[in-house]
Amino acid sequence: MLTLYSYPGLFGVADNNGYGLKVFAFLRLAGVPFTHEHIFDASAAPRGQLPYIDNDGETVGDSETIIAYVTRKYGVTIDATLTPAQRDTNLLVTRMIDDLYWVMSYSRWKDERFWPAFRAALLREHQSLTDAGLAKARDSTSSAIITRGSGAMNPKRPTRAGWPTCRCSRTSFLRTAMSTDRSRPALTPPSMASSPTFISTPSTHRSKSSCRPRQTS
Repeated sequence: MLTLYSYPGLFGVADNNGYGLKVFAFLRLAGVPFTHEHIFDASAAPRGQLPYIDNDGETVGDSETIIAYVTRKYGVTIDATLTPAQRDTNLLVTRMIDDLYWVMSYSRWKDERFWPAFRAALLREHQSLTDAGLAKARDSTSSAIITRGSGAMNPKRPTRAGWPTCRCSRTSFLRTAMSTDRSRPALTPPSMASSPTFISTPSTHRSKSSCRPRQTS
């Protein structure tokens, strides 16, 4: 049985980290049976990062590497009919959305305007967390953000830099959706101010929490 290890959920989604959420969504869409364990400690993960999977003793890390592995191992065909142009668009949109992870991380972990709300949400939803453990996680994440190059920016700059990526990703997605299925009515790009609508579907995997006071190294 394949097991996905990723960060705990937050704000109504299965993983508060975009990379783990990408793998979770892929597995659900592909119909691959898996269990989902939420953890904070990534010490057992390849490269020491989440998410990673364990497939009967074989561990694989990095979200894109995981997707490629699962596609090959389980014969996933959900992208089999994509044209070369659509595959290029898929890659571009994926890279743009991945890049937004650092904007999100900055706003949550380093921007003092938003850190208190993020901290409160984590402690509220994951009561096994300690202040010391959360401070350690913040220091670790802040170091990674600085290494990325956005840590020393003015607090408003990373967020402003992310908006063009959001708009471009949205437009590319809508164009791809319209070109892929002509039977559907034309999609009208929503306002950037609109609130997203989340549709809940029955879960096809077993989910268990192991949210003990363990932190990423």
